Amino acid sequence: MDFHRNYSVFLADDHELVRIGLRYYLQSEPMFEVVGEASNGLEAFDKIVYYRPDIAVVDVFMPLLNGVEVLRNIRAEGLK
Repeated sequence: MDFHRNYSVFLADDHELVRIGLRYYLQSEPMFEVVGEASNGLEAFDKIVYYRPDIAVVDVFMPLLNGVEVLRNIRAEGLK
């Protein structure tokens, strides 16, 4: 990780309080910019493909698609 650049981050968790906490912490660090959030796996997949963040923080246990399925689908789209 290059500490001299900014990273876009996407947060996916079905618990709003977890997303709020992560967003609050990450926004306090100048190298991170939260570009989007999702509360379920299907929404997470669609938004990650759209935003193409540098980092995606994805909960494993989410409704509609679990985190592992989200990451598999992202890889199938050719994103890393």
